[in-house]
Amino acid sequence: MFNQFDKFLKAQLWVGIPTHLNWALVIPLVHKLQGELWTASLIAVYFVLQQVAMLSIKLFKGMSLRNTYLGNNIGSLAMAGAMALYLYGYQEWFLISETVIGMAFVIFGAVHRINLQLYMIDVYDKDIIAEYKVYKEMRKSLGSLIGFGIVALVYNHLDTVESMWCCLASTLLVLVVKHWNWYVHYRDKR
Repeated sequence: MFNQFDKFLKAQLWVGIPTHLNWALVIPLVHKLQGELWTASLIAVYFVLQQVAMLSIKLFKGMSLRNTYLGNNIGSLAMAGAMALYLYGYQEWFLISETVIGMAFVIFGAVHRINLQLYMIDVYDKDIIAEYKVYKEMRKSLGSLIGFGIVALVYNHLDTVESMWCCLASTLLVLVVKHWNWYVHYRDKR
């Protein structure tokens, strides 16, 4: 059924692989740094803040599909900036920035998924949507498997700064791919 997907759906699947790969590179490093620099209580506050952020998604309900995707792209750019903080020796500021950016990702990601679902209901047959969702979960798994595999094999041989450089390079490459996707597929969507 993949062949029945139009260019938009295929692009979302392909763009999702490097996006999930990138997060799989970043997340273990963030949690490692949190464990080194923060107490368990502070880490719990980090997770509480992410859940509190989710409570505010209703405030963003009317946001367009185009703008929620753009918001995620801006979040990726901010994350690259936060990584630069780490590389310049500001580890605590990196973690604080990552917390705030993570809250924004929670909000924009949830609103984007809702908007995309509504768009798909308007445009596609339910069988196409169901099949797309299966492929979407597989793409998430594939990107994450590759990313976590890289972490398991490569980060063991790199120090934290070198690992952060890898994350920054990956984030910038993914940002280019996501911006292309926004430009081609989202900029005209309401």
